[in-house]
Parts: sequence; C-alpha cells; structure tokens
Amino acid sequence: MVGLDLVPRLLAVVQQLTAQHGRAIEIVAADATDTKLSANSFDLVHERTLLNVTNPGAVVAEMMRLARSGDIVALQEPDSSKLGLRSAAAGVGAAAR
Repeated sequence: MVGLDLVPRLLAVVQQLTAQHGRAIEIVAADATDTKLSANSFDLVHERTLLNVTNPGAVVAEMMRLARSGDIVALQEPDSSKLGLRSAAAGVGAAAR
C-alpha cells in the first residue's frame, strides 16, 4: 500500500498513525499529477477529493497511468453518499449505495 501527498505536515501525520497501528504503508511525497511511480503497478488507485486540485484532469490521467489494465481507479468526492465502482475484477461492478 502506498500513501501519497504533497504536504509534509499531512505525510507526518500518516507516518505517525501507521506506526501507531502497525501498518506497513509506503509514504510518498509527490505531486499527484506526476508521481514518478511506475506505470501499471497498482490494482487500485484511489483519491479522496479533487475539489482543491488545480488540474484534476492531470490527476486522473496519472491515476489511469498507475493502474494496471482492467483494475480499479476510484474517485471519491466529499459527498460520498453514493460511490460507484466499475471493474472487470470478480466481485466488483455494482454501485455502492
């Protein structure tokens, strides 16, 4: 699992929380439009919000670049009363309500 953010303060909080809960999460400081992570290397790429992002299209393009073909790219905005997932993966495909 990899967590990514550009803000050092937020990365420090994530690092502290993962240590407290014994989680193994790689924490990366990077711009979401150009992460420098390997293409086609994730089976799930998720973002919480694009509301405060200058170039949301570039973020989504980078997410698509990171995801393996046929795997999941999930976008979640603050009104998460409905989250739709679409994937060819077994067991995924229905919209969560």
